[in-house]
Amino acid sequence: MKDKITPGPVIEVLIAGFIFGGAAAVIKYLAMPPTSLTFIRLGIPTLFLLVWFFFSKQKIVKPNQPLIWASLLNSVRMVLYFVAIMFTTITNAIIVLYTYPIFVYILSIAFLKEKVSLRNLGLTLLAFIGIIFIYYDNGWVIGQNDLIGITAMLASSFIYSITVVIFKKQRESYDSINTLFYQNLVGAVVFLPFIFINTPPTAIQLPIAIFYAIMVGLVAFGLFFKALKHIKASTASTLLYVEVLAAIILAIIFFQEKIDLNTFIGGSMILLSTILLKKK
Repeated sequence: MKDKITPGPVIEVLIAGFIFGGAAAVIKYLAMPPTSLTFIRLGIPTLFLLVWFFFSKQKIVKPNQPLIWASLLNSVRMVLYFVAIMFTTITNAIIVLYTYPIFVYILSIAFLKEKVSLRNLGLTLLAFIGIIFIYYDNGWVIGQNDLIGITAMLASSFIYSITVVIFKKQRESYDSINTLFYQNLVGAVVFLPFIFINTPPTAIQLPIAIFYAIMVGLVAFGLFFKALKHIKASTASTLLYVEVLAAIILAIIFFQEKIDLNTFIGGSMILLSTILLKKK
């Protein structure tokens, strides 16, 4: 991997970040049942990747048990992600989502035997104080929808951190295409029935949902994985914080969301701690 940062990969990661950030606004607009949206989000990339495997003649590597569990957990965290976007503000949801590096750090200490550092423990504490500020509203009385949404995103972030640790341990056995395929496959199968159980998507919702699945599940992740061949993973992860900026700007423009003082303070604590945590 090259140490010199070139413009091409940086632009690819930034585009991916803007797509991820814009996805939150699309989810909010669609207002579809989370289980139906989860199937479309996971099912469309799975279908495209199956076609790609067929024409490219690349072998689909047999999955092991940890990879299957990671795929299942990924689908659960995605449902929680959609629930969070629909119940609380986009700003709250996206900021809380970015607590996941904190959970990754804690799990890496526990299961990957990474070294404990006082600096990183301090940053972890700072992030959790930030979460408390996000929950705080008018004398610690938070609205029911915000409570559901923020808690759902916190759970989604924690589950995502588990999948990150699992995929990190499996990266030597599976290439990025197979990893992406299994990341989507199990959830697509599990949530298939809900597309028939729930209210069917409208003629407007369905094409937008499919477009969303293609842009996030294939284009954004494809750009991100492509960029990782040329820049360090830590650099790419830091650049992805543009997702937060994009999501908040779109939330203000299209949903007239306002950022209160507690959200600003708590969000700043969370983002600052997670950015610094990624730096050596």
